[in-house]
Amino acid sequence: MTSRHEGAITQSGAVHGLGGIGKSTLALHYAHRHRGDYALIWWINAASPEEIETSLTSLAHTLVPEWATTVGRGTQVAWAMQWLAWHPGWLLVYDNVEDPDDLTPYTGALHQGHHLATSRRTTGWPDSAPALTLGNLDPDDATTLLCRLVFKESNPTPREQAEARSLAAELGYFPLAIKQAGAYLAQNRGISLDSYRRRLDTKLAKTAHGTDTERTLARIWNVTLQALERVDPLAVEVGP
Repeated sequence: MTSRHEGAITQSGAVHGLGGIGKSTLALHYAHRHRGDYALIWWINAASPEEIETSLTSLAHTLVPEWATTVGRGTQVAWAMQWLAWHPGWLLVYDNVEDPDDLTPYTGALHQGHHLATSRRTTGWPDSAPALTLGNLDPDDATTLLCRLVFKESNPTPREQAEARSLAAELGYFPLAIKQAGAYLAQNRGISLDSYRRRLDTKLAKTAHGTDTERTLARIWNVTLQALERVDPLAVEVGP
């Protein structure tokens, strides 16, 4: 923590966890909450060194659009780096980092602001960078989120709350699974939470490859695709 802003990150920090766990959402919430603390907040797609450079060229195009169109990519990146080196009070959010070493040219050279990274990687981060590991939702929070997505402003009955709790448990309290199931049920109000839970294909859950989370998401998409197929069989056909 910094002494100037309670809850603000220090020079650099990382948020890691499974895909869909809410890393980018948390980073976005942080950026929004502290938008008044920074002169510039810039979101960087950081899946590869090339994508990081592309985001920096976008920064050059935003700050000096007329000049940036007259020079090459390398010059645009160098200008963005120079600007960040000279100006204090910025936040760079590196989203979806695949290799922590990709950030070294930036975190090692730019010290006038803050760096925040999101990644599935749990290792490889500098010891000096505080890291936050995100896990699945608390059962009560998962149930509340599911009810909010499905019932919007209306209050669920005690039975519906119990069904929501059972469904949230079936989904492993995984945020992305809760969100997708909630969106489906909100669009199909004729289907109860308990009916949806029973529709989840348990056979697929046993045979699908991947992690528990991947199998859970596969089950959700299986239910959604079955519903689409009943409406329009051609909608779910994918050509070779």
